[in-house]
Amino acid sequence: THNLVVILNADTTKYVWEGYFPDLLEKTVTAAASIASYAFERRYGVGLFSNGTPLLADRPLKIPSSRDPQQLPVILEALATVGPFSSGPLAKMLAQEAVRFPQGATLAVATALLPEELVNALDYLAKRSHKVVVLYVGDDTPPRLSPDVLLYELGPYLASLDQSQASHAR
Repeated sequence: THNLVVILNADTTKYVWEGYFPDLLEKTVTAAASIASYAFERRYGVGLFSNGTPLLADRPLKIPSSRDPQQLPVILEALATVGPFSSGPLAKMLAQEAVRFPQGATLAVATALLPEELVNALDYLAKRSHKVVVLYVGDDTPPRLSPDVLLYELGPYLASLDQSQASHAR
């Protein structure tokens, strides 16, 4: 069976006290929603995990993987409620949550940041029989990742879409 766990990193700055960047959070949520839709259309079981908290909750977002016809709307609604603050560093939370991911599942990590701790956590997950794909929406050049981790740099693509939309709005 094919399972995808979409992992959303709600952090857009290295430190909580630095605030957050709304545009980067929006790009991260867009990447997560897009890959969830893509996988669901191909009949994957799709789940969601995030260090981001829904606006009216104080806990991380967790939706187990499923092929239920209502799964995609549930995931998209959950992503729409992710607020700008995280419940902790994603790397630390992944270490605790990894045992709950379906064995052999593909993990698609949408993120605007790739701190060293997260890079190490992703490498660990890739070595534990998960295919790890990073959907990087940050504006800067991402760090080098392990050959076991696939990286898609979406920042330039999403920026070009923003410019295109701005020019059409004129």
